[in-house]
Amino acid sequence: MPFYDNEPDSIHLELSELCNADCPMCGRNRKGSKNPNLIDASLHLDSIKKIFPPYFVLRLKRIQLCGNFGDPLATNDLIPILQYFRGLVPDVMLMIHTNASLRSVTWWEEFGQLCSLPKDRVKFSIDGLRDTNHIYRRNTDFDTIIRNAKAFIKAGGRADWEFLVFHHNEHQVDEARAMATDMGFQQFWVKRTNRFFDYKTNKTSSSYEVLDKNGQVEYSLYPPDNAVYKNPATELDLIKISQQNGGFQHYLDTTNISCKWKSKKSVYISARGHVYPCCWMAAEPFYNVGEMISHLDAQNQVQKLLLQAGGFDAIDARLHTIDEIIAGEFFRLVKESWQQPSIAEGRLKLCAKWCGKGFDSNKETYMDEFGRASLVKDKTQI
Repeated sequence: MPFYDNEPDSIHLELSELCNADCPMCGRNRKGSKNPNLIDASLHLDSIKKIFPPYFVLRLKRIQLCGNFGDPLATNDLIPILQYFRGLVPDVMLMIHTNASLRSVTWWEEFGQLCSLPKDRVKFSIDGLRDTNHIYRRNTDFDTIIRNAKAFIKAGGRADWEFLVFHHNEHQVDEARAMATDMGFQQFWVKRTNRFFDYKTNKTSSSYEVLDKNGQVEYSLYPPDNAVYKNPATELDLIKISQQNGGFQHYLDTTNISCKWKSKKSVYISARGHVYPCCWMAAEPFYNVGEMISHLDAQNQVQKLLLQAGGFDAIDARLHTIDEIIAGEFFRLVKESWQQPSIAEGRLKLCAKWCGKGFDSNKETYMDEFGRASLVKDKTQI
Protein backbone atom coordinates (compact mmCIF):
# COMPACT_ATOMS: atom_id res chain seq x y z
CA MET A 1 0.00 0.00 0.00
CA PRO A 2 1.34 3.49 -0.85
CA PHE A 3 2.17 5.85 2.00
CA TYR A 4 -0.39 8.44 0.88
CA ASP A 5 -3.97 7.54 0.03
CA ASN A 6 -3.94 10.46 -2.43
CA GLU A 7 -0.98 12.32 -3.87
CA PRO A 8 0.30 15.17 -1.64
CA ASP A 9 -1.07 18.61 -2.40
CA SER A 10 0.83 20.43 0.36
CA ILE A 11 4.54 20.89 0.99
CA HIS A 12 6.31 21.78 4.21
CA LEU A 13 9.58 23.25 3.03
CA GLU A 14 12.74 24.30 4.87
CA LEU A 15 14.70 26.61 2.61
CA SER A 16 17.73 27.07 4.83
CA GLU A 17 19.56 25.88 7.93
CA LEU A 18 20.75 29.48 8.35
CA CYS A 19 19.26 31.79 10.95
CA ASN A 20 20.20 35.14 12.43
CA ALA A 21 18.62 34.26 15.78
CA ASP A 22 20.03 32.10 18.55
CA CYS A 23 16.96 30.75 20.34
CA PRO A 24 18.14 28.41 23.14
CA MET A 25 15.43 25.75 22.77
CA CYS A 26 15.60 25.60 18.97
CA GLY A 27 16.97 22.45 17.33
CA ARG A 28 19.60 24.67 15.75
CA ASN A 29 21.12 25.25 19.17
CA ARG A 30 22.07 23.37 22.31
CA LYS A 31 21.30 25.74 25.17
CA GLY A 32 23.30 28.44 23.40
CA SER A 33 25.82 26.63 21.20
CA LYS A 34 25.20 25.67 17.59
CA ASN A 35 24.18 22.09 16.78
CA PRO A 36 27.40 20.64 15.29
CA ASN A 37 25.51 18.45 12.83
CA LEU A 38 24.34 21.42 10.77
CA ILE A 39 26.11 22.53 7.59
CA ASP A 40 24.12 25.74 6.91
CA ALA A 41 22.56 24.21 3.81
CA SER A 42 20.21 26.31 1.69
CA LEU A 43 17.97 25.74 -1.31
CA HIS A 44 18.18 28.36 -4.02
CA LEU A 45 15.96 29.03 -7.00
CA ASP A 46 17.75 26.64 -9.35
CA SER A 47 17.38 23.76 -6.88
CA ILE A 48 13.74 24.65 -6.21
CA LYS A 49 12.93 24.46 -9.93
CA LYS A 50 14.62 21.05 -10.15
CA ILE A 51 12.93 19.64 -7.05
CA PHE A 52 9.53 21.15 -7.84
CA PRO A 53 8.95 21.00 -11.61
CA PRO A 54 5.76 22.60 -12.95
CA TYR A 55 3.76 19.36 -13.04
CA PHE A 56 4.30 18.93 -9.29
CA VAL A 57 3.70 22.57 -8.35
CA LEU A 58 0.41 22.61 -10.26
CA ARG A 59 -1.11 20.15 -7.78
CA LEU A 60 -0.22 22.26 -4.72
CA LYS A 61 -2.79 23.99 -2.55
CA ARG A 62 -0.51 25.04 0.30
CA ILE A 63 3.18 25.87 0.77
CA GLN A 64 4.44 26.14 4.34
CA LEU A 65 7.89 27.54 5.01
CA CYS A 66 8.80 26.70 8.58
CA GLY A 67 11.98 24.82 9.23
CA ASN A 68 13.59 22.82 11.97
CA PHE A 69 16.77 24.84 12.03
CA GLY A 70 16.59 27.96 9.86
CA ASP A 71 14.58 31.05 9.06
CA PRO A 72 13.15 31.30 5.51
CA LEU A 73 14.26 34.93 5.30
CA ALA A 74 17.89 33.82 5.57
CA THR A 75 17.54 32.55 1.99
CA ASN A 76 18.45 35.27 -0.50
CA ASP A 77 16.18 33.74 -3.14
CA LEU A 78 13.02 33.73 -1.01
CA ILE A 79 11.05 36.23 -3.10
CA PRO A 80 12.09 34.71 -6.49
CA ILE A 81 11.18 31.27 -5.12
CA LEU A 82 7.73 32.44 -4.05
CA GLN A 83 7.28 34.17 -7.40
CA TYR A 84 8.10 30.88 -9.13
CA PHE A 85 5.42 29.04 -7.17
CA ARG A 86 2.86 31.83 -7.55
CA GLY A 87 3.60 32.11 -11.27
CA LEU A 88 2.40 28.52 -11.68
CA VAL A 89 -0.37 28.50 -9.05
CA PRO A 90 -1.50 32.10 -8.41
CA ASP A 91 -3.85 31.18 -5.57
CA VAL A 92 -1.59 28.73 -3.69
CA MET A 93 -1.72 29.37 0.06
CA LEU A 94 1.53 30.70 1.56
CA MET A 95 2.35 30.12 5.24
CA ILE A 96 5.71 31.49 6.32
CA HIS A 97 7.22 31.56 9.82
CA THR A 98 9.96 34.07 10.69
CA ASN A 99 11.57 36.00 13.54
CA ALA A 100 11.26 38.99 11.16
CA SER A 101 14.54 40.62 12.20
CA LEU A 102 16.13 40.45 8.74
CA ARG A 103 15.90 42.43 5.49
CA SER A 104 15.20 46.04 4.54
CA VAL A 105 11.93 47.98 4.52
CA THR A 106 11.91 47.88 0.71
CA TRP A 107 12.28 44.11 0.78
CA TRP A 108 9.40 43.80 3.25
CA GLU A 109 7.18 45.97 1.07
CA GLU A 110 7.75 43.64 -1.89
CA PHE A 111 7.23 40.65 0.39
CA GLY A 112 3.92 42.12 1.61
CA GLN A 113 2.62 42.55 -1.91
CA LEU A 114 3.42 38.91 -2.62
CA CYS A 115 1.77 37.51 0.54
CA SER A 116 -1.48 39.43 0.29
CA LEU A 117 -4.14 36.82 -0.51
CA PRO A 118 -6.81 36.38 2.20
CA LYS A 119 -5.59 32.89 3.09
CA ASP A 120 -1.87 33.82 3.16
CA ARG A 121 -0.18 34.18 6.53
CA VAL A 122 3.29 35.28 7.58
CA LYS A 123 3.78 34.29 11.21
CA PHE A 124 5.85 36.80 13.16
CA SER A 125 7.46 35.06 16.15
CA ILE A 126 7.59 37.93 18.66
CA ASP A 127 7.92 36.67 22.21
CA GLY A 128 7.43 39.80 24.24
CA LEU A 129 8.05 43.51 23.86
CA ARG A 130 11.18 45.64 23.55
CA ASP A 131 12.54 44.63 26.96
CA THR A 132 11.81 40.89 26.74
CA ASN A 133 11.62 39.56 23.16
CA HIS A 134 15.41 39.17 22.92
CA ILE A 135 15.57 36.96 26.03
CA TYR A 136 14.38 33.97 24.01
CA ARG A 137 14.73 35.33 20.43
CA ARG A 138 18.39 36.11 20.97
CA ASN A 139 20.19 38.21 18.34
CA THR A 140 16.94 39.75 17.11
CA ASP A 141 15.99 43.41 17.43
CA PHE A 142 12.46 44.34 18.49
CA ASP A 143 12.45 47.76 16.82
CA THR A 144 13.60 46.25 13.52
CA ILE A 145 10.87 43.60 13.74
CA ILE A 146 8.14 46.18 14.34
CA ARG A 147 9.49 48.35 11.51
CA ASN A 148 9.39 45.36 9.17
CA ALA A 149 5.92 44.33 10.30
CA LYS A 150 4.55 47.82 9.65
CA ALA A 151 6.06 47.89 6.15
CA PHE A 152 4.74 44.41 5.39
CA ILE A 153 1.19 45.11 6.61
CA LYS A 154 1.03 48.52 4.91
CA ALA A 155 1.95 46.83 1.61
CA GLY A 156 -1.00 44.44 1.98
CA GLY A 157 0.76 41.53 3.67
CA ARG A 158 -1.29 39.20 5.87
CA ALA A 159 0.45 38.86 9.22
CA ASP A 160 -0.12 36.95 12.46
CA TRP A 161 1.69 37.63 15.74
CA GLU A 162 2.75 34.48 17.63
CA PHE A 163 3.76 34.99 21.25
CA LEU A 164 5.62 32.14 22.97
CA VAL A 165 4.94 32.50 26.69
CA PHE A 166 7.57 32.19 29.42
CA HIS A 167 7.75 33.45 33.00
CA HIS A 168 9.70 36.52 31.85
CA ASN A 169 7.07 37.72 29.36
CA GLU A 170 3.69 36.39 30.56
CA HIS A 171 2.81 39.78 32.07
CA GLN A 172 3.00 41.33 28.59
CA VAL A 173 0.53 39.14 26.70
CA ASP A 174 -2.37 41.59 26.88
CA GLU A 175 -0.21 44.58 25.94
CA ALA A 176 1.27 42.71 22.98
CA ARG A 177 -2.22 41.62 21.88
CA ALA A 178 -3.40 45.24 21.91
CA MET A 179 -0.32 46.29 19.96
CA ALA A 180 -0.96 43.59 17.37
CA THR A 181 -4.53 44.81 16.90
CA ASP A 182 -3.43 48.44 16.53
CA MET A 183 -0.80 47.49 13.94
CA GLY A 184 -3.22 45.50 11.79
CA PHE A 185 -2.11 41.92 12.44
CA GLN A 186 -4.79 39.46 11.34
CA GLN A 187 -4.57 37.35 14.51
CA PHE A 188 -2.68 37.14 17.77
CA TRP A 189 -1.76 33.65 18.92
CA VAL A 190 -0.52 32.70 22.37
CA LYS A 191 1.85 29.72 22.15
CA ARG A 192 1.99 27.37 25.11
CA THR A 193 5.34 25.65 24.83
CA ASN A 194 5.98 21.94 25.27
CA ARG A 195 9.75 22.45 25.25
CA PHE A 196 10.12 22.17 29.02
CA PHE A 197 8.93 18.58 28.69
CA ASP A 198 11.72 16.00 28.65
CA TYR A 199 10.78 12.86 26.72
CA LYS A 200 13.74 10.98 28.22
CA THR A 201 12.41 11.33 31.76
CA ASN A 202 8.75 11.98 30.80
CA LYS A 203 8.75 14.93 33.17
CA THR A 204 8.30 18.67 32.82
CA SER A 205 11.36 20.65 33.91
CA SER A 206 11.05 23.70 36.13
CA SER A 207 13.81 25.59 34.29
CA TYR A 208 16.06 25.52 31.25
CA GLU A 209 19.66 26.71 31.50
CA VAL A 210 21.01 28.96 28.73
CA LEU A 211 24.76 28.85 28.18
CA ASP A 212 27.11 31.49 26.87
CA LYS A 213 29.72 30.84 24.16
CA ASN A 214 32.11 29.50 26.78
CA GLY A 215 29.63 26.90 27.98
CA GLN A 216 28.87 28.72 31.22
CA VAL A 217 25.33 29.29 32.47
CA GLU A 218 24.31 32.80 31.45
CA TYR A 219 20.69 32.69 32.65
CA SER A 220 17.71 30.35 32.82
CA LEU A 221 14.32 30.23 31.16
CA TYR A 222 11.28 29.38 33.26
CA PRO A 223 7.78 28.26 32.27
CA PRO A 224 4.91 30.67 32.94
CA ASP A 225 3.28 30.78 36.35
CA ASN A 226 -0.22 31.40 35.01
CA ALA A 227 -1.90 28.03 34.43
CA VAL A 228 -3.70 29.46 31.38
CA TYR A 229 -0.35 29.67 29.59
CA LYS A 230 0.85 26.18 30.50
CA ASN A 231 0.47 23.43 27.90
CA PRO A 232 -2.23 21.15 29.36
CA ALA A 233 -0.93 18.14 27.44
CA THR A 234 2.39 18.05 29.26
CA GLU A 235 0.91 19.34 32.52
CA LEU A 236 -2.16 17.11 32.77
CA ASP A 237 -2.62 14.65 29.90
CA LEU A 238 0.74 12.96 30.43
CA ILE A 239 -0.19 11.98 33.98
CA LYS A 240 -3.51 10.56 32.83
CA ILE A 241 -1.96 8.68 29.91
CA SER A 242 0.74 7.19 32.15
CA GLN A 243 -1.82 6.07 34.73
CA GLN A 244 -4.09 4.51 32.11
CA ASN A 245 -1.25 2.70 30.32
CA GLY A 246 1.02 1.63 33.13
CA GLY A 247 3.61 4.21 32.18
CA PHE A 248 4.39 6.36 29.18
CA GLN A 249 6.71 3.79 27.60
CA HIS A 250 3.89 1.25 27.47
CA TYR A 251 1.70 3.88 25.85
CA LEU A 252 4.35 4.41 23.14
CA ASP A 253 4.54 0.64 22.58
CA THR A 254 0.80 0.19 22.15
CA THR A 255 -0.82 3.41 20.91
CA ASN A 256 -2.39 3.47 17.46
CA ILE A 257 -0.36 5.71 15.18
CA SER A 258 -2.21 8.03 12.82
CA CYS A 259 0.23 10.22 10.86
CA LYS A 260 -0.88 13.87 11.04
CA TRP A 261 0.97 14.92 7.91
CA LYS A 262 -0.23 11.91 5.91
CA SER A 263 -3.81 12.93 6.67
CA LYS A 264 -3.03 16.46 5.49
CA LYS A 265 -1.51 15.12 2.27
CA SER A 266 1.66 17.00 3.13
CA VAL A 267 5.31 16.10 2.56
CA TYR A 268 8.41 17.70 4.10
CA ILE A 269 11.52 18.74 2.16
CA SER A 270 14.62 19.78 4.12
CA ALA A 271 17.17 22.44 3.21
CA ARG A 272 19.39 19.59 1.99
CA GLY A 273 16.72 18.48 -0.48
CA HIS A 274 15.81 15.37 1.53
CA VAL A 275 12.19 14.22 1.55
CA TYR A 276 10.49 13.00 4.73
CA PRO A 277 6.88 12.53 5.84
CA CYS A 278 7.23 15.33 8.41
CA CYS A 279 9.54 17.88 10.01
CA TRP A 280 9.88 15.82 13.20
CA MET A 281 11.34 12.91 11.26
CA ALA A 282 13.60 15.22 9.28
CA ALA A 283 15.08 16.58 12.50
CA GLU A 284 15.68 13.20 14.13
CA PRO A 285 18.97 12.22 12.40
CA PHE A 286 20.60 15.50 13.44
CA TYR A 287 19.88 15.58 17.16
CA ASN A 288 22.74 13.34 18.32
CA VAL A 289 25.15 16.09 19.29
CA GLY A 290 28.78 15.07 18.92
CA GLU A 291 28.11 12.56 16.15
CA MET A 292 28.96 13.64 12.63
CA ILE A 293 26.15 12.95 10.21
CA SER A 294 28.56 11.91 7.45
CA HIS A 295 27.64 8.36 8.37
CA LEU A 296 24.37 6.81 9.47
CA ASP A 297 24.03 5.25 12.89
CA ALA A 298 21.96 2.05 12.98
CA GLN A 299 21.25 2.67 16.68
CA ASN A 300 19.06 5.62 15.73
CA GLN A 301 15.68 4.32 14.53
CA VAL A 302 15.21 6.81 11.67
CA GLN A 303 18.80 6.46 10.55
CA LYS A 304 18.45 2.67 10.63
CA LEU A 305 15.54 2.87 8.19
CA LEU A 306 17.54 5.24 6.00
CA LEU A 307 20.37 2.72 5.93
CA GLN A 308 17.97 -0.01 4.87
CA ALA A 309 16.52 2.25 2.18
CA GLY A 310 19.88 3.18 0.68
CA GLY A 311 21.02 6.21 2.66
CA PHE A 312 20.38 9.90 2.14
CA ASP A 313 20.76 9.58 -1.63
CA ALA A 314 17.56 7.51 -1.67
CA ILE A 315 15.53 10.46 -0.34
CA ASP A 316 17.38 13.25 -2.19
CA ALA A 317 14.94 15.16 -4.38
CA ARG A 318 17.79 16.41 -6.54
CA LEU A 319 18.48 12.81 -7.54
CA HIS A 320 14.90 11.44 -7.67
CA THR A 321 11.48 12.96 -8.07
CA ILE A 322 9.43 13.51 -4.93
CA ASP A 323 6.86 11.04 -6.23
CA GLU A 324 9.57 8.38 -6.65
CA ILE A 325 10.81 8.97 -3.12
CA ILE A 326 7.41 8.75 -1.44
CA ALA A 327 6.71 5.56 -3.40
CA GLY A 328 10.09 4.20 -2.41
CA GLU A 329 11.63 2.07 0.29
CA PHE A 330 12.07 4.63 3.06
CA PHE A 331 8.44 5.73 3.17
CA ARG A 332 7.38 2.06 2.96
CA LEU A 333 9.54 1.14 5.94
CA VAL A 334 8.22 4.07 7.96
CA LYS A 335 4.62 3.01 7.37
CA GLU A 336 5.36 -0.63 8.13
CA SER A 337 7.02 0.31 11.42
CA TRP A 338 3.68 1.51 12.80
CA GLN A 339 2.45 -2.09 12.91
CA GLN A 340 5.38 -3.38 14.96
CA PRO A 341 4.42 -4.55 18.48
CA SER A 342 6.80 -2.29 20.40
CA ILE A 343 9.50 0.36 20.13
CA ALA A 344 12.14 -2.29 20.86
CA GLU A 345 10.85 -4.37 17.93
CA GLY A 346 10.95 -1.57 15.38
CA ARG A 347 7.94 0.70 15.98
CA LEU A 348 9.21 4.27 15.45
CA LYS A 349 9.22 6.02 18.80
CA LEU A 350 9.12 9.37 17.05
CA CYS A 351 5.86 8.46 15.30
CA ALA A 352 4.30 7.09 18.48
CA LYS A 353 5.33 10.22 20.37
CA TRP A 354 3.98 12.78 17.92
CA CYS A 355 1.14 10.92 16.18
CA GLY A 356 -0.04 8.38 18.73
CA LYS A 357 -3.72 8.37 19.60
CA GLY A 358 -4.27 9.66 23.11
CA PHE A 359 -1.40 12.06 23.83
CA ASP A 360 -0.60 15.14 21.77
CA SER A 361 1.71 17.76 23.24
CA ASN A 362 0.97 20.04 20.26
CA LYS A 363 -2.80 19.73 20.50
CA GLU A 364 -3.34 22.79 22.66
CA THR A 365 -0.18 24.71 21.89
CA TYR A 366 -2.03 27.67 20.43
CA MET A 367 -4.67 29.95 21.92
CA ASP A 368 -6.38 32.51 19.72
CA GLU A 369 -7.07 36.13 20.57
CA PHE A 370 -10.15 35.13 22.54
CA GLY A 371 -8.18 32.75 24.76
CA ARG A 372 -9.56 29.62 23.14
CA ALA A 373 -7.43 26.58 22.39
CA SER A 374 -6.82 26.20 18.68
CA LEU A 375 -7.18 22.89 16.88
CA VAL A 376 -6.59 24.42 13.45
CA LYS A 377 -4.81 21.80 11.36
CA ASP A 378 -1.94 23.99 10.24
CA LYS A 379 -0.91 24.88 13.78
CA THR A 380 1.13 21.87 14.74
CA GLN A 381 4.54 23.55 15.04
CA ILE A 382 6.24 25.20 17.94
